[in-house]
Amino acid sequence: MLHSKDLVFLEDGDSISAEQEREANEYAAELLIPKSERSNLEQLSCNSTEVIRFAHKLGISPGIVVGQMQHRGIISPRYLNGLKRRFVWGGINLEKQ
Repeated sequence: MLHSKDLVFLEDGDSISAEQEREANEYAAELLIPKSERSNLEQLSCNSTEVIRFAHKLGISPGIVVGQMQHRGIISPRYLNGLKRRFVWGGINLEKQ
């Protein structure tokens, strides 16, 4: 959505530039959690009820909030993973290890 429609991105570790990946990550983060809510995100505690309420307010999955909190270093990657949804596609587990 962000870059040229003529470009094809496959995550094989080589074909996407670091800059394009950074831009795509920022775009997705802004789409899901607007900048106007970033300070509220940063003030969330490691409390599942608080995270669920915040996610409901934004109309997104609590797992997205948890992922953003982990990515930004607000909480450890070990916390609140039970709020993330796991997907299996055609027998392939899409969960990153």
